[in-house]
Amino acid sequence: MKDIANALGISKVCVSLALRGAKNISEETKKRVFETAYKMGYKKDALLSNVMANIRSRKKKDDLNKIIKKHITLEVMLLTIMLSLQLRLETHVLIMEKA
Repeated sequence: MKDIANALGISKVCVSLALRGAKNISEETKKRVFETAYKMGYKKDALLSNVMANIRSRKKKDDLNKIIKKHITLEVMLLTIMLSLQLRLETHVLIMEKA
């Protein structure tokens, strides 16, 4: 965004607001920002955009940590279930082979 701002002689904040479609940025400025961003090969980073949206909405920092912990907890639960099922299947196969 810094390069776009420098090329247009506007602030990084103005570029950021324009790229997000803020109502307080003129349509002409938005058009200039989008054209320059396209020419410079700017690509929106979805993860970074999501993180910044959370910060801008003034959510507590630990909200993001809670989301991450929930995600990790879910993954651990699923892995535990999968391992348990695999162990039961292997036990069942061993019993069937002995019979």
